[in-house]
Amino acid sequence: MTPTVRRLGRRLLTYAQDTARLNGTEAGTCVYVGPRVPGNLNLGDNLLYWAHQHALPDIPLRQVHTVPALAGARALRRRQLRGTVLGGGTLIGSPSFRRGLESSLRLLDGLPVVNIGTGVDDPVMPSTGIPGDNRELRAWVPLLRRMPKVWVRGPLSQHLLREVGVDAEISGDPVLLFALDADLRHRPAVGRIGINLGITGNQWQRDPAELVRAVVSYGRGLRERGVEVLLISVWDRDDELTASVADELGCPAVLAAQMRTAGAMRRVMRDIDILVAQKLHAVVGAACVATPSIALEYRPKCRDFQESVGAGRWTIRTSEATGGALAAMTHQLYDERESAMKTLAEQVTDRRAAIGLAAIEAYETLDG
Repeated sequence: MTPTVRRLGRRLLTYAQDTARLNGTEAGTCVYVGPRVPGNLNLGDNLLYWAHQHALPDIPLRQVHTVPALAGARALRRRQLRGTVLGGGTLIGSPSFRRGLESSLRLLDGLPVVNIGTGVDDPVMPSTGIPGDNRELRAWVPLLRRMPKVWVRGPLSQHLLREVGVDAEISGDPVLLFALDADLRHRPAVGRIGINLGITGNQWQRDPAELVRAVVSYGRGLRERGVEVLLISVWDRDDELTASVADELGCPAVLAAQMRTAGAMRRVMRDIDILVAQKLHAVVGAACVATPSIALEYRPKCRDFQESVGAGRWTIRTSEATGGALAAMTHQLYDERESAMKTLAEQVTDRRAAIGLAAIEAYETLDG
């Protein structure tokens, strides 16, 4: 069986599952337009979906991963669905999620569409497509204007939408709903640093291997100084790289299967002093327990989040990350760790409240 046939088979299976999921919905269900969750060991995608279900507790959400599934669900009784929820993650500016949202709106014409905190893809360094081309972002404008209010992840997302004529308010990353008050307090340092690396597409660096080498050099320096290092994966596709770097440094690793839940995420992030992370939702997970992060900004979304929680200064582009630069930032962050944790706890508390407000407004719109 050729790879093309296998891909086609997977798409047909997903289409059938999506159509069955929609046709089997209970009354009052909303279509959730967001990253794929079932069968996906991507902690960020999973937590975003669960955060939305947590924020809208008595509104069942059904994901749709294929545009044709919506067309195939025409037999669905209209009264069973109450609207569309645009999920979390960097969706605005993505052509695939735009097509999913357009299809949902066509199926549910006249029913509301809401969100509680979505990121905007920066055309300067997009997830997909040609850097510098903002035509895709402009294609989102008429869709966003159908929403009663647009809530975004951070100040960069807000600025990008203002540039194309859309007003938006900052709520935050919905995963912050999993932050518990008991964790948002100072903890003494234990001499352990977490490191997260991953596989990405477009990023602020031509050769991703250069970043891996820089982080390995940084990790060796930590080990030589007697600092414990823990490698952390938040996506099963990053497990191989994570395990390889852990073996090279002679340190333990936590793989994606061990990070399936918000509780597991909080336990891992509580047990480190600082996180140095590439993947966005590793940084968000650390923020949930007020563990400061040095974000390896592989795309602008990382800075967008860090600035939303008052941690913009603890961000470095992957194109500028060297072993020495990371060591210097770590030393400075350790010196300021107590105040950094305090600021992070305050900002996360504020973001969580804003996301809660966005959820209340979304619920009222859907229930109206």
